[in-house]
Amino acid sequence: MHFSQLVRNRISFLNVLAPCLAWTLVSGAAFGWEIRGRVIDKNGAPLRAASIVTDIASVGAVADDSGGFVLSDDGPRPLRLTISHVGFKPVLINISAAAEQQALAITLTAVIIHGQGITVYANRARTAQTPVAFSDVTADKIERDYTVGDLPVILETEPNVYVYTDAGSLLGYNHISIRGFDEKRISTYINGIPLNDPEDHVTYFVDLPDFASNVRDVQIQRGIGSSLYADGTFGGSINVVSYALDQPRKFSFSSGIGAYNHQGDLIGETSKQSIAFSSGLIDGRYNIHTRFSRQSSGGYVENSWSNGWSYFISASRLDPRSSTTFNTYGGPIRTHAAWDGIDLATYQVNRRANFLTYVNEGDNFNQPHYELHNTYQLGGSSILNTTLYYIRGKGYFDQLKKRRSAFAFNIDSSLLADSNLPVDITIQRWVEKNQVGLNSRVEIEHSRGAHSFGLAGYFFESEHWGQVNSATNVISGFTPGRRYYEYFAEKRSFSMFADERYYFTNKLNGQASLQLRHMRYKFDQTPLGAFAANPNNDYALNWTFLSPRVGLNYAFNSKNSVFGSFSISSRTPRDQDIYKANDPSETPDLSVKSERLYDYELG
Repeated sequence: MHFSQLVRNRISFLNVLAPCLAWTLVSGAAFGWEIRGRVIDKNGAPLRAASIVTDIASVGAVADDSGGFVLSDDGPRPLRLTISHVGFKPVLINISAAAEQQALAITLTAVIIHGQGITVYANRARTAQTPVAFSDVTADKIERDYTVGDLPVILETEPNVYVYTDAGSLLGYNHISIRGFDEKRISTYINGIPLNDPEDHVTYFVDLPDFASNVRDVQIQRGIGSSLYADGTFGGSINVVSYALDQPRKFSFSSGIGAYNHQGDLIGETSKQSIAFSSGLIDGRYNIHTRFSRQSSGGYVENSWSNGWSYFISASRLDPRSSTTFNTYGGPIRTHAAWDGIDLATYQVNRRANFLTYVNEGDNFNQPHYELHNTYQLGGSSILNTTLYYIRGKGYFDQLKKRRSAFAFNIDSSLLADSNLPVDITIQRWVEKNQVGLNSRVEIEHSRGAHSFGLAGYFFESEHWGQVNSATNVISGFTPGRRYYEYFAEKRSFSMFADERYYFTNKLNGQASLQLRHMRYKFDQTPLGAFAANPNNDYALNWTFLSPRVGLNYAFNSKNSVFGSFSISSRTPRDQDIYKANDPSETPDLSVKSERLYDYELG
């Protein structure tokens, strides 16, 4: 056969085949595709108005009154669907060709307890279900009441809670107590991460300026409560949840200014500017939320100003069996010290008096937080929650010390004009700290309730030093920034725990948990100046605690119940309880005992 004849035969074959291919393509386009489904909650109730988004921008639907929806088009079939509803965790599913042959049944899990307005977590108490005394501060209340200030401001009206600030205003150092226990014996969590400082157990809300703007809800549990991670939950725990994956698309800008009135004069002008953006679900699987704000106040007390700015950045991703969220937040803050009280006679003359009048007497600190959260569906009703976090802090506070011993501040007598005279000095006390931790918990639902178990731990290290920046009565040869004390601390904490919630009947349920916690503390001091007299101030201490909790709850109805519980909690000593490492007259007391609380509750 000649080449020309072969070509003619192939062309003839294509002329016959082409119409058939064209008919097939047109026919396929004409028939298109169709996907049907129904959206329900875990009790089988339909979720009306659930949103169905696909990876094709022009294809989507909204569920009808029965929770049903239909997607159809003549174009390409979507590869994935994202189903979301207010108060429920969004779900992403991959679509196969088989999905066109059967109706999809999609169940959404609630992330908000309706009627209580709080986020669902294993360590959160629930009305008429959990044998714990607690109260909730919902997103609606925060949005209604919060304007400017630090986090404790929105908690001051809760039962058994007392809040005050050094500056007498909404900004600056603030303090909170629950049932009379101060913040050293109250555990604070943000998204399940312990916030208390590992060294002195205090929660420094001042280092999280305007964080309340990012808060979804807060739950206060009084007494030992049901929280599992922290050390020394005596008076109660504060559980804070920030915004995450299900934020709707939104852009906002706000600005405000105000002042206090004192004897007819406006004082302590306070201002705040804030800008925020939420992307909503992008491509059905991504969400970005950001907020930047600037706030300042002159304070009510004299010389109690505060200036700072803050940021909160959150990025989330949704996958068929998991969701992942990364948060970072913080902001540098500067405050003038107002932490010394005044006597009654001074108060009667000038209630705004502040004895700390040195212009630089104050605090300058920055503590950024980094969080990575992952929730993974193991199968059935089992969920693995994992959180990795890193907290870094660095800063100092300035002080003026009058008529002090030069020797105590590492100033040699050879540098003094008159060795018999005391010195007035300005010092800075610095701290640099790093904390990295991991929390991991498995939650398993069963026919009678749920149980959870997990591990948690962190590594913490810090460096502290004091330096003299200026001094009177010194001659040439003195170098500003001279260190007069320096020490290093290291802490390792590890805990394992298990928790069970069991429903004996529809009205009677119980909860039991057990935590085993071990902590190792290592201390190392540099022998400088006056501290050189005690060159062996290095030590290591270990603590191990077993903390059981058990309780019963009987619900008369959905709003009224009675509970009883018994719990044990232990607290390590603060570092300063062991050794005041910046005071050369002190020596370590390694015999200091830990605290232990036996808590009986009936409510």
